[in-house]
Amino acid sequence: MPALTHAAQDPDAWVRRHATEGLGLIGQQVSDEIDLSETVQILIDRLHDDYHWVRDNAARALAKLGTPAEPAIPTLVAQLEDENRYVRFHAALALKQIKTPEAQDALFNHLFTSRWCALTTRGTPY
Repeated sequence: MPALTHAAQDPDAWVRRHATEGLGLIGQQVSDEIDLSETVQILIDRLHDDYHWVRDNAARALAKLGTPAEPAIPTLVAQLEDENRYVRFHAALALKQIKTPEAQDALFNHLFTSRWCALTTRGTPY
């Protein structure tokens, strides 16, 4: 994991993209065995990346980690408004997979105030 956490901070976006994917895949397998707090923090940082594929893979990775990704909830909520639809989807998926009341409340609050049609706004969801 140390090599991947280092690679997730690489100047090259493609390296960061694949490193964040790897952190999710490996973290998913070892989440019961090791402390993932450093991994979660790196992934939270990558949710702010300029490159949308890095943000998307970071959200996917957090979804794979599930409950250990709980510290990412506020950042994932912010990513529900990302310009990229894949980032938005995977941020929502991560909130679902975290499975804490806070994550579920955040997800439901977002769903209830999302624009489902051109006539609705956040202030008037109906």
